[in-house]
Amino acid sequence: MRASAAPPIPAGASSNLLLEPSVMTTHPSVPIPPPFSMPPLAAAGLQLPILGPWNNGLRPPGAEGVNVLPSPNLAPSADPVADGYWDALSQIGGLFRLDDAQFVFQGWDEKAESLQIGVYHHLTLLPPGPETVGTSCTCPGWKARATCLHVRVLVAHLVDLLVLVRVAPTPVPPAVFLHSTPFRDIHVFSCVASTGKYESGKRVIVTYQREGRWHCQSCRYTDSCKHKPHAIDFARIAGLVDRSDDTGTVQDKEDDAEASLLLAAGGHNDHRHGSISSLHIPPPRWCALPHEATAMIPNPEVFGLHMSGSFLDSVSRCACGRSIATLSALERQTARSVPAILYGLARRQEVLIEVIPCPSCRHVRRSIGPDLGACGVFNWNNAYLFTHELLDSYTGSFTASETPFSAFCLATRRRYENYSEDMKFCSEETFVRAWFAFIQLQELGGTMLCPTCGTRPPVIIADGASANRGFVMYA
Repeated sequence: MRASAAPPIPAGASSNLLLEPSVMTTHPSVPIPPPFSMPPLAAAGLQLPILGPWNNGLRPPGAEGVNVLPSPNLAPSADPVADGYWDALSQIGGLFRLDDAQFVFQGWDEKAESLQIGVYHHLTLLPPGPETVGTSCTCPGWKARATCLHVRVLVAHLVDLLVLVRVAPTPVPPAVFLHSTPFRDIHVFSCVASTGKYESGKRVIVTYQREGRWHCQSCRYTDSCKHKPHAIDFARIAGLVDRSDDTGTVQDKEDDAEASLLLAAGGHNDHRHGSISSLHIPPPRWCALPHEATAMIPNPEVFGLHMSGSFLDSVSRCACGRSIATLSALERQTARSVPAILYGLARRQEVLIEVIPCPSCRHVRRSIGPDLGACGVFNWNNAYLFTHELLDSYTGSFTASETPFSAFCLATRRRYENYSEDMKFCSEETFVRAWFAFIQLQELGGTMLCPTCGTRPPVIIADGASANRGFVMYA
């Protein structure tokens, strides 16, 4: 079965963000240069209540009675790195709101374009000056260069962040439980060193690791750490660790490699750029509904004999969506043949495909390429091609026997070794990303729907090993 705050700022006043070190005490203001400047209040006009930290009656001069929050607005193309980071945070998670002024962001690897496992940073909106709004971040980049990617995302998406559900009561307690993970850091906390009138209130990340040790982002593994005791007390009361052990005992020590693989693959912002193939792909015959059309998958061996690099046609496109139909005759003359790897069910082969550099992306790895769906091939990125036979094979395997991605990739590698010991299959992460892009084109829908909410109810409860088995939907 298949299923488918910143405080108000007077109009006309300067509104540059201010530098503040990781400690959240008074510090001289150093403006951050554009493009991080916030728009004037008069241009924003977003009606939101003034935030808690500034509800003590303090207002910048001229802002009395004003109940307006500036709305940062960065165009998506102004900062593509920040856009990709925000997309991954909003899709995968790792984004926590402690109160109206404190947030926790999961780290971001700019080279790999993916979220960093086990890396978190605290961001704070500081009490305002007469004409400015301050911020602080605990990442090394902020301390070294007075700017960082996290602050850019905070500025660009401040309004979105302020509507997130808080993960802590008010006032924020010494230890806040953020979430549990299947990785080395099983339980993640945000903690302060100590409480009191003269404490800075600086928060750090404390984690309980799989080997049974507590780790502090600031003090590491030292026994004199003042942050870890708050997390330990919370974990014992909540039952996250065994009370009988002074150091705590993890209740579940099984290492979930599959979860790590899925997060690593899902942390990439593939949803911002699709695959090269874009045409609808019929579902496999064994799971097609009576009204759905199916097609015989071409033999990949026959396809390999005709790989001459002349596959560009009217439906060829780039991953960004730019179509060959929008190119001029001069641009089409830049077509060239490039090598690619075609992964099949039992072996791989090197082939040639024809591509044209994309004038929109202007990236060495982004080109307009052929769809190849009629040949039974899924063109993921012009470098890695996968036969429909291979990708449909995993769909059939996991719906029949709950096959993990890692197990399927291992079985495929063993089949490849039957042809040659040097024949390598792609990485597990690459296969996961390609398979999810592939099934988006298959439109594996169904006849299941809620009589009240239709096909897209606001709340769905899924019970089963996969979306294709034992799927129960409730509105």
